[in-house]
Amino acid sequence: MRGNPSPEVAAYHEEQQQYMFQRYLSLVAPLLRAIVAEDNADKFLDLHAGRSQFMGPGRLLYPEILCTMVSSNALRCAKVALEGGVPLAYCRADPNARHSYGFTPLHMAAETFSVPMLNLLFRYGASANIPTKGDLVIENLLPLNVAVENASMHKYLEDHWDHGHPVQNLIFLLALPEMKMFLDTVRLIAKHTDNIIDVVSKYIDDQKLVEAAILLLASQKQLRDSPNKSTAEVSQQNGLDVAKIHVGERLDTVHCEVLAMVKEGKNGKALKMLKDEREKLLDAHALCTSVKKAAGEALLTAHEVSLNGFDIVKGRIDVALDALHHEELAMVKEGKNGKVLKTLKARKEVLLTAHALVGTVRKAGEALERYIQTRPRVLSK
Repeated sequence: MRGNPSPEVAAYHEEQQQYMFQRYLSLVAPLLRAIVAEDNADKFLDLHAGRSQFMGPGRLLYPEILCTMVSSNALRCAKVALEGGVPLAYCRADPNARHSYGFTPLHMAAETFSVPMLNLLFRYGASANIPTKGDLVIENLLPLNVAVENASMHKYLEDHWDHGHPVQNLIFLLALPEMKMFLDTVRLIAKHTDNIIDVVSKYIDDQKLVEAAILLLASQKQLRDSPNKSTAEVSQQNGLDVAKIHVGERLDTVHCEVLAMVKEGKNGKALKMLKDEREKLLDAHALCTSVKKAAGEALLTAHEVSLNGFDIVKGRIDVALDALHHEELAMVKEGKNGKVLKTLKARKEVLLTAHALVGTVRKAGEALERYIQTRPRVLSK
């Protein structure tokens, strides 16, 4: 049996691989970029026939080759590279191999919002669950993160929505034809991504509500149809659950009214009354949770209902919101009124907005999803 190579042999092989990769960069990459720019598959095959020794180890092409094709949306060249076989002397591109900078071809396609390229990569086995890795890239980003976060920087959103604005305004902006290309891309990648609920919840935890809204709108079907693949959370509904849902719906309505009044610059008795009602609703919301926890199994019905994604996301917000509300009440009772309390209140405002956002998207339902998907694409200027 062969043992592991000696350090000297391993170092030699590493040196040889680096030498061949540098030869690729100097001799092949400039020619490849010109070929890819015109998406000429025949010229790519000719290039490989003449310089295959510099285009990858063994039967695999360097990941940089496929990434170059993806970045230019060169569909014909990419298909030839992914197909491999006789034309490429049985060499091929691995759709899941990371570029030397730490991202995959799917990350690149997500950045360019090319649905045809994404479909091609998925057809040849690309995984949407491989994160970025390495010192030259922001680590642990999924292709879904890339698409969502790039979409969130669209000028329409940056110019017309900010934290504290009504969530309905955000949903209206995302439903515009100018946003369709971005939502289509996110929807396609989300369909192939595990643990969507964890991704949505992380955006809410990080107070990134625009990103959460984009993902909620684009992944409605998954959120309605089935629970998170990483969780076994279930709901056991009884009268307390129904009461809590009622309180939650009223809380969303009141919070949206507060946001609308603040945006309009209103700051009088009516706003104070709404904020007071919101605090009482938060008290009631926390009370329902406390009573249910205290009663335990005695109050639960025998009927278990599997939660869908919206239920799970909202449930996680509920837990965080109740905890913050209790913490705020305790601090106020102790007479504390400093920076920590201010930060806590700001965090609570974000969670209230997230709660309303999830409720609004869920209520709008499939009609909103059909509207967004059937609108024609409009490229923003």
